[in-house]
Amino acid sequence: MRIAALGLVLLLAAGCGQAASQTPPGESPGGSPQATAELQSATPPESATLPESATPPASRIPPEGTIALVIDSGIYPGIAASVAQFEADLAGEAYAVIVKESGMSTPEEVRDYLRDTYATASPPLEGAILIGDIPKPRYRLFVPAKAGCNVADRGPEEYVSMQFYQDLDGVYSRSDPGSCDHAGCYDGHTGAVGSEIWVSVLPFLTDDATTIDRVNRYFARNHAYRIGADRPMKGFFLAGIGASIDTPQKYDDQVAFSTSSSYAWTPIASRGNVGVFLDNSLGDPVSYPQAADGFETALLSGDYDFAEISAHGSPTVLGAQGGSIKINPAWVSGHRIRATFVWDLSCSNGDLDVDGNLLTAFVYSDGDVLLAAGATGDSGGLGTNVNGFFRPNIGQALAAGETVGEAYLGHINAPYEGCNLYQREYFTAPTVFIGDLTLRLQEHMG
Repeated sequence: MRIAALGLVLLLAAGCGQAASQTPPGESPGGSPQATAELQSATPPESATLPESATPPASRIPPEGTIALVIDSGIYPGIAASVAQFEADLAGEAYAVIVKESGMSTPEEVRDYLRDTYATASPPLEGAILIGDIPKPRYRLFVPAKAGCNVADRGPEEYVSMQFYQDLDGVYSRSDPGSCDHAGCYDGHTGAVGSEIWVSVLPFLTDDATTIDRVNRYFARNHAYRIGADRPMKGFFLAGIGASIDTPQKYDDQVAFSTSSSYAWTPIASRGNVGVFLDNSLGDPVSYPQAADGFETALLSGDYDFAEISAHGSPTVLGAQGGSIKINPAWVSGHRIRATFVWDLSCSNGDLDVDGNLLTAFVYSDGDVLLAAGATGDSGGLGTNVNGFFRPNIGQALAAGETVGEAYLGHINAPYEGCNLYQREYFTAPTVFIGDLTLRLQEHMG
């Protein structure tokens, strides 16, 4: 399978830069140095203007679910028109919308608001998008090594965890506040640990004016996608770095494993154009492209609309610990990324403590990315539940027409067993989504 096209790319982090391989991702802990970077400013493209001639999809009344938009009060006046268009778009897809201007100063206040809204909203609250400078909940994870599970120590590591806002009836506790790097972090999560709602973010960036500009551009692109004005081609590509491939047979076997095994994004991995690009020593970049060559070309081509990236990462570098891929926010800002969804399997690329982290750069650039999924810290993906590995579970749900948020909750809320249950928190706590989880694959949009 060779590169053919690029379009909708979904960035989600499912491991610390591990390529799809015969060993499931998430078996080796990773690490990520801290770094800082800012997105480069740019002249607004024509696509940042809402298409005046287009009309949103016809509303399907009554609404079937509720979405909460929790918006930093300091930026709300500057994005109010964009939010109104987004509300109209969601109304056309059977959603009610609650807009909450937030002056909340602690994660506990935000969680209480979401819990109260979940208890009272009709139709039921399905998810929330946090926009701007909203308090960030912190969690300190430590999962000790366990014999018989091939599990090394996970942590200790402290990071921002959106799971705190998703699980509205679980119990978060602090057993050793002195061990936290930041005041107010939690280190225990017990009780009913499933997530009642999904949560995504459009983060604060640098200052109010910059954030307002980027959020307005984002909603303009979101609207264009929903009305079919600017969509990439259907397709899937995967780029994996650092693979030990030294024969054509190994390369072909890995491609097959990455597209059709029980660990692959089936059936998305065979939908439309397909490209798999793997580091190798074969010396034939046409027949057996290196990860970086194929990845960069695919991101810019408009031929694929769903991508998985496997590369060791830091908050601001994809490929921070070796391999052929080296992409940072400056590179992203300087190119039009022709993708809608990217699933990033690298550690820390979505670290919300770093202004302008790589996942935020993808979503706030002037390209086509509308959802970037990854991790705020070390990541082992979303693991295996009783129904199987997360890739096919989510892939099948998306292919059936579910939103990304619905597909995500469907996987993490199914029972985990045995060793996967033991390290479930390692899979779920650092997951972060930058963008909008109400999106579907383009063939299921209005």
